[in-house]
Amino acid sequence: MCPLWGTLIFLPSYKETKKARIFIKKLLSTLLAVLLAVTMLTGMAIPAQAAENDIFNPGVLELDGSAKFTLSSNADSAYFSFTPEKKGSYEFRVKSSKLKSFYMELIITDNYFNDLATTDMLDAAEYTSSSDTICIAKTLEAGERYMIYAVAYNAKDLSKPVEFTLNANTHTHDIIQHKSVATKNEDGHEYKLCKYCDEYKGYMNDYNAYETVALSKTSYTYDGKEKKPGVTVTDWLGDPISKSEYTVTYPKSAKNVGKYTVTIKFKNHYTGTEKRTFTINPKGTSLSKVTSPKKAQLKVTWKKQATQTTGYQVQYSTDKNFKKGNKTVTVKGAKTTAKTISKLTKGKKYYVRVRTYKTVNKTNFYSGWSKSTSVTVKK
Repeated sequence: MCPLWGTLIFLPSYKETKKARIFIKKLLSTLLAVLLAVTMLTGMAIPAQAAENDIFNPGVLELDGSAKFTLSSNADSAYFSFTPEKKGSYEFRVKSSKLKSFYMELIITDNYFNDLATTDMLDAAEYTSSSDTICIAKTLEAGERYMIYAVAYNAKDLSKPVEFTLNANTHTHDIIQHKSVATKNEDGHEYKLCKYCDEYKGYMNDYNAYETVALSKTSYTYDGKEKKPGVTVTDWLGDPISKSEYTVTYPKSAKNVGKYTVTIKFKNHYTGTEKRTFTINPKGTSLSKVTSPKKAQLKVTWKKQATQTTGYQVQYSTDKNFKKGNKTVTVKGAKTTAKTISKLTKGKKYYVRVRTYKTVNKTNFYSGWSKSTSVTVKK
């Protein structure tokens, strides 16, 4: 009795998920095994007029040989058996002289129709799309019988029958290098793979997506010197990313009071651009004297801070921690160093402090507050 190579196969469309297709193929393998058992027990005969290169009458491939077959519709298929004399890596390649580009799944199975290798499940499959050649390779055992079958998918070019050639040869790895760069949201990878088998995988590097881009300092006090804060980039695991993976561009002459932007542009194994800002604030001042010269009045004097200064702010409160009831008075002009505040509560103790400010492009930048001084208003 001839060995039964398969049964009717209902193949899912190419758009179905690989997971679903694997499940269907496993189910079909089980059905084939059951049908084989029934055939052997009942003596059911294989159809005498089986079509050439079909599942009941597969063609025979020999090493360094070729076979021709014709496909004429979507999901049309052709079957061939191959028995290697020696253990080794073998490849099976389909070509078409008429079609410049086509998609076909090429599958290697064992004697029980268990998939050993399929073109659409190769690690390199997503990098080797449809072309004028479809190839699959696998290490096979000496003396074992294998089935190689080709299935046409999305065969819009098969409006008329098309002849294909299937070749069997020893396999030599065809290495490709794939690189996908990392971004803020996606990891990057670097591979060396064989295009036609999963038995070669060279170096593989992973590059975690970057998550945090931070400046070493975001606020400075004016001192006339140029500022260049350091930059630290970490990935989503919190590990630092090498400085060789990005360039940092600083603003020109970041010396004066104002807001500045640092640009971080990724390169090599990363892509993307991030911007971070820092400020230079005016230098502060200190109180010289706080008195109550008259009833319900305070007179505040401070040291002049003329460099990179537009004016001053005086703040007073009955709360020594300045948490509530604060009042702020703005004094324009860097040369002004005194301010009298009236209409205060007689006999009340007030706390006073002062700071400088600088206006740049309609935005005010402030120094830190000076130490506070207290005084009791005259009754």
